[in-house]
Amino acid sequence: MSPYLKRSHKVLYYDAVLKPSFLYGSSVWSSTSKTNLDSVLRLQKRAARVILNAPFNSRSVDLFNTLNWIPLYRESHINQCALIYKRLQGNTPNYLNKLLVINSNMHRGTQDIVI
Repeated sequence: MSPYLKRSHKVLYYDAVLKPSFLYGSSVWSSTSKTNLDSVLRLQKRAARVILNAPFNSRSVDLFNTLNWIPLYRESHINQCALIYKRLQGNTPNYLNKLLVINSNMHRGTQDIVI
């Protein structure tokens, strides 16, 4: 597919199909191990090389700068922070409110995961 698409179409495909797949559930699996993050980062680097028709030994930092991308592990961290912010503001569903208990609410006796 790559030889038949313009760069802008490749980026659009990445943004519409691949990136959401990479980030799905990232707030959970990103905190498990560095190996998981490295695996997804390798896929992102490969996507950047395909989009830019770059050789395998190209520096990923240069590729990411050309595409204005941030590494997926950083984006995953941003998503985690956004989830915590939403929880603190009370903008999350009830099931997350029960899982992500705010420290100041701990004196009420709940024994759930603490933010």
